[in-house]
Amino acid sequence: MSIKSKEKALHFYFRIPVALLSLVLVFSTAIPLLRSNVWWIRIFDFPRIQIALLIVLTLANYTALHLFKRLQPWEYVLAHPTGGAGLLHQL
Repeated sequence: MSIKSKEKALHFYFRIPVALLSLVLVFSTAIPLLRSNVWWIRIFDFPRIQIALLIVLTLANYTALHLFKRLQPWEYVLAHPTGGAGLLHQL
């Protein structure tokens, strides 16, 4: 296995957790907007600071991915709802 293919594999395996974290953050940000008193929906009302910190870390990961290699279109779609649209377009 060449160094180039190892680099590609590492870059790909780094993208998957960042994408999953982005999906979870978008879900946990949007779900409290529903008008329901079910506990598993209302529980996302409280960890707002933690979710904001994770969003900042996710955007830092997308920025790092963008700096090292061009992002795929689906990664821009995932970075946009987390707030990274302006950040990634300025780079």
